[in-house]
Amino acid sequence: MRQAKALLAAQIIKVLDDESLSTRRAEARTGVAHSEFVRIRNVNLARFTIDRLVTILGRLGQEVELSIKIRPRAA
Repeated sequence: MRQAKALLAAQIIKVLDDESLSTRRAEARTGVAHSEFVRIRNVNLARFTIDRLVTILGRLGQEVELSIKIRPRAA
């Protein structure tokens, strides 16, 4: 779970960097609070669900595809 959140957060940071968006400009563009982008940049992800991070990426114009595999644990 933590790894998935970290990967999503890294992608959000990449989009912000690639588009030279400050946290304030990202807030204006997405409607997501500036403080949330600050938390993401600081990798303080405890308050975020995977769904919330996916939603933020969507508001940044990204399409997210998740793949989950479930299998029995090895004995």
